[in-house]
Amino acid sequence: MDCGHANWNEIETPSDRIIYDVGASRYFTKAMVRDVIVSRKIGTEKRPICLFISHWDVDHYLALLEFNPVELSKLRNVVVPSQIPNTATFARVCQLLADNN
Repeated sequence: MDCGHANWNEIETPSDRIIYDVGASRYFTKAMVRDVIVSRKIGTEKRPICLFISHWDVDHYLALLEFNPVELSKLRNVVVPSQIPNTATFARVCQLLADNN
């Protein structure tokens, strides 16, 4: 997935969708990040989605902060590294996921 200087990869099968990182360039505007998310049709996905975050550099998870509640509800699992950063951005991600079950 072209998301600027960042990482977003997907594996799709007939029954599952795996997303490995949901990065977006830190130079993208919120509208540009939303365009990337919308282009991936996450909100209308029928298959379960498992999201893996490889590590806590913002270019590997920034787009997650722009997922809307419908898109967040499509995530069956979110797997993250155990080394937790002490940053405000990480705290925002945790709160967003907690607020959306």
